[in-house]
Amino acid sequence: MSGGTPEGEPAHDPLAGIDLAAAAATPGAWLELAVSATTRERRPGEEDGREYWFLTDEEFERRVQEGDFLEHVGFAGHRYGTLLTEVDRIAARGHCAVLELEIEGALLA
Repeated sequence: MSGGTPEGEPAHDPLAGIDLAAAAATPGAWLELAVSATTRERRPGEEDGREYWFLTDEEFERRVQEGDFLEHVGFAGHRYGTLLTEVDRIAARGHCAVLELEIEGALLA
């Protein structure tokens, strides 16, 4: 077989062992953590656009219907997702967006 990996051997993952969230938080990094949107209530000390983009259920659904999300999922009674505008904002800075996804919720949906 040409290219790829021999059958039965795991593919090499160049990012294995790298904490992408920590790398994205490093000043001057070319990786940048995308701020997810959510319908959950804001907790004390949280700021809109820092921890999450806080949306109402209606606003979240409207934006889903308008195609504003790269991905979204319902989890623990709330909705979470990545807005395309957030990825565009990061790309405009010449950075690569790192997405923090709710895998458990995505697998349950």
